[in-house]
Amino acid sequence: MTRKPRIGSIISGTLRPEDLATAFADELESLDVSGRYRALVGESRTLDADSDEGAEVLGDLEQGLNDLAPPYCYFGAHPGDGADFGYWVDLDAIERDRREGSLPSGDSLPADGSSIGHYLHVSDHGNLEYYIWDGRGWRSEWGVV
Repeated sequence: MTRKPRIGSIISGTLRPEDLATAFADELESLDVSGRYRALVGESRTLDADSDEGAEVLGDLEQGLNDLAPPYCYFGAHPGDGADFGYWVDLDAIERDRREGSLPSGDSLPADGSSIGHYLHVSDHGNLEYYIWDGRGWRSEWGVV
């Protein structure tokens, strides 16, 4: 089974490049089932993270993790804590797409999602759960309380 990114921190409390590079590379390696980022992960393990080249590779690792982020999420620093890196829900993108009508949402899942493809369930308490229609039924991609 393929591991999916989980919303939340993968590393916090540090901005040391060597710590970030190790955590980012470990996360990217665990998610990269296609091998697309294998060379980048390998390169990150041999570079001096404090060098200019190391900083560039760190940025590439972060971009790779962002590329693998779940829908309506991003990888990066937490908006309230710049030393907390992980996957976070992009509430601005959600609100924009709900306003524009490209993200159907409400408090109950439609029985058939074949015509809409995805749905954001919003509970009466404000909890969010994002679903994708997989042809047989709804599959939860992520949820936040």
